Amino acid sequence: MQYTLDDLSSFTGVDQDTLTSYEEEGLLESHGDVDHSPKYGYDSLLALQQIMLYREQSLSVNQIKERMQSEPKELLGRLHDHRLYLLRESSRIHTLIQSVDETIESLELDKEIEPDHLFQGFGKEKQSSAWSLNHSPREIESSNASAQMKEDYLSSQETLDMINERLQHAMERGLTPASEEVQSTVRMHLDWVRQFYTPTATIYKGLADLYVDKIQYREIYNRYHPGMAEYMRDSMLVLADRELE
Repeated sequence: MQYTLDDLSSFTGVDQDTLTSYEEEGLLESHGDVDHSPKYGYDSLLALQQIMLYREQSLSVNQIKERMQSEPKELLGRLHDHRLYLLRESSRIHTLIQSVDETIESLELDKEIEPDHLFQGFGKEKQSSAWSLNHSPREIESSNASAQMKEDYLSSQETLDMINERLQHAMERGLTPASEEVQSTVRMHLDWVRQFYTPTATIYKGLADLYVDKIQYREIYNRYHPGMAEYMRDSMLVLADRELE
């Protein structure tokens, strides 16, 4: 299917002048038709998604162009990198929200909280005056993420695969979600989550429900064993009641 410049602007909310500039920079490709108006295919939509994801990281057009042309990665590999970046950011922001909520509650109750709780979620490098004065936001992010992103993603996936395989074997052996072996495995999952934020019992239970309620997560778990999404949820609920507040 072919799309017009107006279609792209409607899909993305990006104005047509900006979209045209992306094409002039060689980031988007179009094909003219009989009336000479540019037409864009699905490949252009995927490229535009890449551009917008890089813009979410505060990269300039020139930096995006350099990345898209110089990185010897297929689209899927770049999407995995974007996903890891967004996961890190969402986890950091979630932690900041928790810190702010705790601070609000402490002020409303007229009590002090632990000093380290006031500063959870802040990027220590970004708070350094020497660092921020000498590095652009893109350089800061790149210095921390680019070299490790692929390694971290693969390590993270390997951990999850190992956890899921252990749960699969537990199901096949008929172990209950409350059994110590299953709880030990789910505790590993909790430790994995803690890489990104510190969940309360309520938050961890919400994540457990998400694994069943959202089809994309349910299908991932049920590929290991039919009904494993529910098994994972029930196991997480037990752990939350036992060990989280």
